[in-house]
Formats: sequence, structure tokens, C-alpha cells
Amino acid sequence: HEAYDLLWQALMEDPGDTELNFLYGKVAMELKFYESASAAYDRILMVNPNHTLARLQLGIIYYKLGNYSLAGEELKKVIENKPSKKIKTSAKKYLQTIKKKRSRHQMRLTVRAGRQYNTNVNVGPDDDVIDTVDGPKRLKSDSIEQEDWGTVLDFNARHWWDFGSRNDFLWQSRFDFLNTFYDQENDHNRNFLKLTTGLKYVNGPKYSVYVPVAIDMLYYGSDYYSRACGTAPQVDWHHSRNFMTRWSAVVQHQVYPDHRKRDGAYSSVGIMPRFYWNERKYMFQWHCGYEWKWAKEDIKAYEGLKAIMAFHVYFNKRFQSLVTFDYRDRRYDKRQYKYDKTRRNKRYKAKVKFFTPLPWQGLRAVLS
Repeated sequence: HEAYDLLWQALMEDPGDTELNFLYGKVAMELKFYESASAAYDRILMVNPNHTLARLQLGIIYYKLGNYSLAGEELKKVIENKPSKKIKTSAKKYLQTIKKKRSRHQMRLTVRAGRQYNTNVNVGPDDDVIDTVDGPKRLKSDSIEQEDWGTVLDFNARHWWDFGSRNDFLWQSRFDFLNTFYDQENDHNRNFLKLTTGLKYVNGPKYSVYVPVAIDMLYYGSDYYSRACGTAPQVDWHHSRNFMTRWSAVVQHQVYPDHRKRDGAYSSVGIMPRFYWNERKYMFQWHCGYEWKWAKEDIKAYEGLKAIMAFHVYFNKRFQSLVTFDYRDRRYDKRQYKYDKTRRNKRYKAKVKFFTPLPWQGLRAVLS
């Protein structure tokens, strides 16, 4: 903030200097000190109301603060003053964005398609002989690990409905549809549907509160399916330009109806804080909770603690990385004892993603 402090000291000696005020406003905007920047541009316009660049910057500040009415007024005045082509284009661009944001209804659609390779589609052991309390047991050939290629199709739709005119109360909905079709192991094909909807309150750039309700449907090719419902209320708090936190509480209940192996229910509760810093370049997430699974006939009924940690780094538009650690400490039903000595389940997962923009607008290729 050295340049900001030096310019402030200079303005104390000559507060009416147009050039100093403009430089001070520019530095303040870069630091996201919008109130200081708007005061500087106001001082310029008091001396010279026809300073179109200062008025443009003032309109942009109101836009970033979420005051679209004042932003629109200032940007229209910029165009009325017949500025240069560059300034006029910039003002029109922000006016078009404001018009979209002030619309009562907004929608965003995303479609992803690709191929994936899975070394263990059926999540089986690599050997057909396993050790149990009763001695070695030989598995059927279809129970050991199977590898296969699959086609993935992902469709995502988001909708925002504004209750008022200031974008403070929104009804936000999201629909996800994910299909995975394997070439050979058809019993492990997956169809996933999820609807999330709820009320969102946005208090300018400072914080927002979202209380959604989610309903899931998961179907497998083997006629097994489950239904789930839950909620994950969250609060996003922008502490400063370089630091933001998200606080969530997660509650989920999943039902496996009328299935010979998985007839029962699964529930989990937990908290999930998330931390962003350095302009959201880095993200750390921690999910700690407790899970239960009830079953009538399935020997895999259990309960226990779970902890999931994730660290995400955004290097640039072409490269991001995500590393996840997943730990589960499950205490199984007594029927499981003779099949599993440790009665514990540990998972470790690492994921890296590469992004490359394509020549067509709004499209990019992803390798994960």
C-alpha cells in the first residue's frame, strides 16, 4: 500500500489536484478501497463535470458495490458526453451487464462430455483370494477388479430469481444430470440427478447467506437406486480483498428402497468450513462429521467419524490442481466382523485438472 499512502499524503497538501485525485482513485480501485476511490472521482467531477474518464470509473465503482441504479446513471452520462470510442465501448459493456444483472430471471447452462478410464470399475480386490477370520476365501471372477473405458455426459443448469430490484434476496436453483456409460461393465453405469433450491441473501460485496434444500436420485445399471435429501446452509464472508471464508453445515439422509443387498438408509451430519486467500487463488476445505448406515440384510451397516480435507490451487486459466484427503473410521455391524478384521476404511485421493480454452466462445477442454 506504499503508493496509496504516498498519494494520500500528497492529496492532503493539494486536495483539488485533478491528476493526483485520478491516480489516487486508480490505486484505491486496484486495492478495492471503493469508497476512497469514489470520493476521489467525486472531487474531480466537482471541478470538471465533463471529465468522462473519471465519471466512467465512478460508474464502475457503483457497479462493483452492487448499486446498479447509480452505476447506470453515471454510465449514461458518460455516453451523453460523446467520449472517445474506447470509453464509450467500455460504458456500453457495463450497461449491458447491469441490464442482465437487474433482470428478474437469470439462467446459466453448462454441458460437459468426454471419455474416462477406470482401472477398478467394480471396486474389487486385485487378487481372487482374500484372508478372513475363517481362513482364505476365493472370490468369483466378476468380484475382482475390472478395468473399463466409459463415456461421461454432464448437464448443469442454474437459475436465479430476484425478489426485488437490488439483487439482495434471490431464489437460487440448480439442476445436475450426470451419466456414465461403460463399454463393457454395464452393471456399473450410473445416472445421477440432483435438484438444489433455496433462498439466498446477498449483502453487497461483504457477505451472503444461502439456505438450500437438495434432492438426489442415483440409478445404477444393476437396477439399484437410491434417493437422498438434505440441506447445506452456507455463509460466505469477504473479510478483505485477499481473504474469504465459507461456513457450511451439512445434513443428509439417503434411502436404498427395496434392494436385496442395500435395503436400508444412510445419514450424515457435519460442518464444512472453507478458506480462500490471495484473491481466491488458494482454497482449503475441511469437512468433519459423523455418518450412520442402517440395513436390514446388508452386512455393511456401520457408523463412525469422517474427515475430508481438500487443498485447491488456481495457477492460471490453463492449470489448476486439487488434492483431497478422505478419512473414514467406521464401526461395522456385528455381522461384518468375520469379513473384516480391522473394521476401518481409509481413502486417499489426489486429483489434478488442466484447462485449455477453445476457439469457440464459452468452450474449453478439460483433462483431469
